[in-house]
Amino acid sequence: MNIAHKKMRIVEADTQEELVAYYNWLLGAIDAHNKDDDTSDHLAISRLSNPYEHFHKIKQTWRKDQWEEMVADELSHLVRGDAVVVQRANFEFIAYDEKCSYNGCGYYYYHWFHKWKVQTYDPAATKEPIIRDRTPPYDEEKNEHYRVMVRADVMSKFDADNRDRVKYEPTDQEIEAYGQTLKEQNAQRNKEIIESWK
Repeated sequence: MNIAHKKMRIVEADTQEELVAYYNWLLGAIDAHNKDDDTSDHLAISRLSNPYEHFHKIKQTWRKDQWEEMVADELSHLVRGDAVVVQRANFEFIAYDEKCSYNGCGYYYYHWFHKWKVQTYDPAATKEPIIRDRTPPYDEEKNEHYRVMVRADVMSKFDADNRDRVKYEPTDQEIEAYGQTLKEQNAQRNKEIIESWK
């Protein structure tokens, strides 16, 4: 079978045991998907990498007031020096080219699996361990998110009776402008975090 999509996923948790538990759960879910869903491509994941430490610098991640009032106590067991130390690991998420409904649009495969997991997977088997997915998004994935958000913002200005009648799709310029606005907001947020500790 040819590989239609392969991407390294980065997952994060407080402990190595939580990462391993999530990976084992994911193996079972993907096996169930391949047996249940004959409309999609065959999915697989590679072996889990050895867990490694990742450092979230406190004064670059949280505002001083936010850290002191809401975060410090909750994460005190993970603090080492000036950082919160968590565990990360990697694995490859793979889709084999059997049906290729998405014509190679790679990031769709993971969302395809996620949709199946939420809508179809046996509820008794869906006790998914809580982890944090730190995989950087594809450019196509970011642009699709921007498109959806711009469209939602414009459509929200119409009353409910007229929304179904309005045909609107954002232009490339509108999508690019939205992305630039987010970059500026993130830069301002990072600046405020640093200044709060002075």
